[in-house]
Amino acid sequence: MSFLRKVMDHLLNRVLVETLANNRSFQRFAVWSHKKVKDLGEKSKDANFDESAAKALEQSKLAWQKWRQEFAEELAKAQRGESGGARGKQ
Repeated sequence: MSFLRKVMDHLLNRVLVETLANNRSFQRFAVWSHKKVKDLGEKSKDANFDESAAKALEQSKLAWQKWRQEFAEELAKAQRGESGGARGKQ
C-alpha cells in the first residue's frame, strides 16, 4: 500500500508541477511576487518600513486573489478540454 501511495504522490506532484510551469498566470504571479519580496527586502532598510510593508501586504493579497481566480478559471477550462489553458514550453 505504501508503494502505491508513493507512486500516486509522485505522479500527482509531477502533473501539478508541469501544469503550474506551463501556466501563464502562475508564471506572472511568480515573477510579480519575487519582485515584491525583493523590494520589501530593500525597503526594510528604510525608516518607513511599517507603512511600506502594510501597503505591499495589501497589494500582495489583492494579487494573490486575482491569480487564484485566474488559475481556477484556467484549470476549469483545461478540465473541460478547452484550448488556451496550459501552453507549450517557451
